[in-house]
Amino acid sequence: EAALKRMFDAPIFCVFPDGTLPNFNDSGLTRLTNEARWYEIGYQLFHDPRYLFVMRGHEREVEALLWGAPSLPEGKPIDLASELLPVAGVATLRVKGSDHTVAVKFGPHGGGHGHYDKLTFISYANGAHLAADPGTQAYGAKSHNTWDKMTVAHNTVAVDEQTQAQSTGKLLEWNPGAEATEIRLFAGPVYPKVEIERTLVQTANYLLDIVAARSTDGAIHKFDWFYHNFGSLATKIPLLPFALLPHENGYQHLAQTTSAVIGDDWQASFTQPGANLRIEMLGAADTRVVTGEGLGPDLRVPVRFVMVRREGASARFAALHVPYRDASPVKGFRAVSD
Repeated sequence: EAALKRMFDAPIFCVFPDGTLPNFNDSGLTRLTNEARWYEIGYQLFHDPRYLFVMRGHEREVEALLWGAPSLPEGKPIDLASELLPVAGVATLRVKGSDHTVAVKFGPHGGGHGHYDKLTFISYANGAHLAADPGTQAYGAKSHNTWDKMTVAHNTVAVDEQTQAQSTGKLLEWNPGAEATEIRLFAGPVYPKVEIERTLVQTANYLLDIVAARSTDGAIHKFDWFYHNFGSLATKIPLLPFALLPHENGYQHLAQTTSAVIGDDWQASFTQPGANLRIEMLGAADTRVVTGEGLGPDLRVPVRFVMVRREGASARFAALHVPYRDASPVKGFRAVSD
């Protein structure tokens, strides 16, 4: 009985406010509310009020249920909290009273259906999906193997323009709260003698994102931090056309690329109707910022991206992702100590 209960609970632990599930690995954007018929059975068995979230969200909600009570009971919407599925390696970061939701992936590779994207995340706020994952195309599409599975197609770090190895990440910290949730994750070795650690702190107003990558033998590497977001992209960085990326490991699908080398803090904005996102990153010497278009869940609709490259024996990327409707609620972002 406990295992059956977990089967009903797991999708709710991961669901976005619009009823969709994260499209990690070989998955499309599944709408959980389309599975309402199963949650009728779950509600009859366990009377869990969270199951009403699925049943009420179904577009063809019926007056008489197939199982149990003749109608849905009265009740207020349930506020879903942050949840961790440690064996699956998926965490969902939520805060009370906000639809800002972040889904993080760090678990087992997933066999033939796995993607090389350890420590990636996707997000949702203000009624729309923001940080994007390509999910999977039809298996007959060439881009399924050359893009969907590749590290550069996800919101994580690629090293030396190569694709990550199959691996399982490690949970280092998990601190869920009503107003903020923090998770710290480790991946290694996803590249030979390279370790990557990511800390995310999520609130209603922002996601603090700190990635630290380092070589264990002191060797010099190229560290490419990727972020893909739906909508249009604008920045005040003085960008110029850039065509010096490789033609393999997913990089060949990066189009309309422009770039600049800067050392200062920088900002960029992704805009959608009513659901915008500003990203700010703390500067570091000789940082190359690249923008352009990649592929998305719908191959007909390009998804804009930002790539940040730093070279050395280690690299640290400190970014702030700020969702907003009209004006950003965050006035500044800076480092006050190391």
